[in-house]
Amino acid sequence: MRRRCYFQADPFFESYGGRGIKVCEAWRRSFAVFLQDMGPRPGRGYSIERLNNAGDYEPGNCVWATPKQQARNRRNTVWVQWNGETLALAEAAERAGVNYKRAYALMGRGQQFIRIEKSV
Repeated sequence: MRRRCYFQADPFFESYGGRGIKVCEAWRRSFAVFLQDMGPRPGRGYSIERLNNAGDYEPGNCVWATPKQQARNRRNTVWVQWNGETLALAEAAERAGVNYKRAYALMGRGQQFIRIEKSV
């Protein structure tokens, strides 16, 4: 996360540091503080995820997440209200047993694959 935010030669710098994303000062100074705030990584498949994509790497905005969870929390994610929950369209489609590409195509034509309360 530090490399993405501060090392301009990093291939992902433009999507992080280039957009103004920072690592909180306490985490930049001390891995021990980061570990205290985040806890140990729960498993090999987990990495740090920002809940608010426009927010910084800081306590309250970061969690450990799987690649699947991270893929559903991008700037281009389509969010919908379904059964009283705000979900990524991919997760709503998965829960409904519908192929994501089909769900996305149907929504693009103004049709619903499941009863969606509203797009967020």
